[in-house]
Amino acid sequence: MQKAVAIVGLETIKDKNDNPKFSVTFLNNMETWKKEHPNTKLVILDARAYKELDDPMGGLWADLIAAGPIDTLLYSGHSDSEILYVFSKYRKELDYGFRFIMFSTLWDEVKFNSGAKIYLAGCQAGGQEGKRFDVCIAQDIADKTGVSVFAFLWRSSQHEKKGQYYQEPEHGGFVEFKRKI
Repeated sequence: MQKAVAIVGLETIKDKNDNPKFSVTFLNNMETWKKEHPNTKLVILDARAYKELDDPMGGLWADLIAAGPIDTLLYSGHSDSEILYVFSKYRKELDYGFRFIMFSTLWDEVKFNSGAKIYLAGCQAGGQEGKRFDVCIAQDIADKTGVSVFAFLWRSSQHEKKGQYYQEPEHGGFVEFKRKI
C-alpha cells in the first residue's frame, strides 16, 4: 500500500458575528484526495493540532519525519513562490506566529521512497502569473529532496464539484520541478 502524508495549512475565517474561527478549507481538499485514492494510506498533519506557540513547526516536522518513508507528500495551504505558510499571522485574532517552510528549511531527515512525488497545492509555489521561476520554493524542495515537485504558477482557490473539494489554479495545473543540482 502506498503511503501519503498531507500537511494541511492553517486557515482562519470570520463567522457571521465577525469572530475569528478556524476554517476546514484545506482539510476538505485532503479529505477529497483520500476518497479518490482508497489504496493509499493517508496521514494528515493538520496545522490546527500544533498549538505550541514556541515551536509548532517542531512538532509538525517531527511527525513528518516519523511518517517516512513517504510515497506522496501533499501540501494544502497558503503559499507564494518563496514560502509555504503552514501557520500564518495574517489574522491577528488567532495568532500562531509566523511558521513557514522556506528556503532555509532542512529536509535531510524526511525520507521518501523511490519515485516519490510532492504536490504543493497553494498559490504560486512555482512562479507567478504563469511564469515559472528558477528560484522558488518548489525548485528548492526538489533540489534538497531529489523528489519531483508539482506546483502552481498562478493564484489558486478551492472549488467544489459534486461534494468534493479541490484547490485549483486560475489557469493551467501543476507544473513539475526536478532536481537541478
